Amino acid sequence: MTITDDELDAQLRALARPTPGIDPAAALSLTREATDFTGKRRRCGKWLIPTGLLAAGLLAIPTTAVATRIFEAQTGEFSAETTESEAGNEWVYTGSPDYEEYLVSIAPRHLPTPAGFSWEAEAAAFTTWHQNSYVEDATLICDFENTLWQAWIAEWIKADREGDDKAREIAMDVLREAPSWPNIASSDGGGIRYAMWAFVARMNVADPGARSIAAQALAERETGYISRADRLIELQISDSPPAAELLAARGPAFHSLLAAWDHRDRQNLITEILADSSSFSTHNDTSAGSPYWDDYGRALIEIATAAGVPDPAAAVGRSRLGPNIWKGEVVWNGDLATDGDAE
Repeated sequence: MTITDDELDAQLRALARPTPGIDPAAALSLTREATDFTGKRRRCGKWLIPTGLLAAGLLAIPTTAVATRIFEAQTGEFSAETTESEAGNEWVYTGSPDYEEYLVSIAPRHLPTPAGFSWEAEAAAFTTWHQNSYVEDATLICDFENTLWQAWIAEWIKADREGDDKAREIAMDVLREAPSWPNIASSDGGGIRYAMWAFVARMNVADPGARSIAAQALAERETGYISRADRLIELQISDSPPAAELLAARGPAFHSLLAAWDHRDRQNLITEILADSSSFSTHNDTSAGSPYWDDYGRALIEIATAAGVPDPAAAVGRSRLGPNIWKGEVVWNGDLATDGDAE
């Protein structure tokens, strides 16, 4: 008998209340699958029968076995909370035959996309990244988020050139939001989001010429290394692959942004825009628990405000590396006062 998606979801969510016959991790894995993106639903038939047995309490399958029945790329191994990684990120093997299909399934489809953007096309390009290695799923989702950021930069430039104020403002709203996307935010080891908002702040001005130049500088920062790759190799100051190979590994969004860039050198402007990113804290240690993170949070709120973010404090949030989050943990390598507090 065929059941509906809603009925299947109900059965799988019930597994979140583990019974003695069900491994809790296996139940969690299946529950995540049930509530994940609709693009995964076409795989339900491959594990519908084992799921029914699990629901009846007749079969207990180890977490890794359940994960394999969903995607071979999934290892069923999850990260613990450390200064380098958040708890719950699953390790993924990029050499698996269904790795591309897995990538499509984890694309952050809840985020806004410009017309013509294709998660499937971007995933196909991603298969050349992190080859035959183990990578956390959060890293892969962050790759998607960064690619979407680039797509919206290209969309802003296109709208600006065409004089489409409405489309430009739509793109601008997304660019203001992008530094707050979950995996970009969690991967920020100090400077990533500041740089993003710093460029958006330069684009958040009334002067049409100034904002257009700032957008071009941003496009250069995101794609310019491609145009310089061969020259740097020729000068023997880079061991990167040649430009053609780098381009072949990039998806449509990157190519759109590269085409939108006018290929003028604005390195001086880029340096100027990023000048403050190294001066907002007197603490050079960026390890977890350092006071640097409180300073960084304040700087992010200021630059997000300049970028026109509606609620800067909410957009910035609180870094999981900050002193308040790691209170009581001996992780910062700063000097200690006589009372044991970090100076």
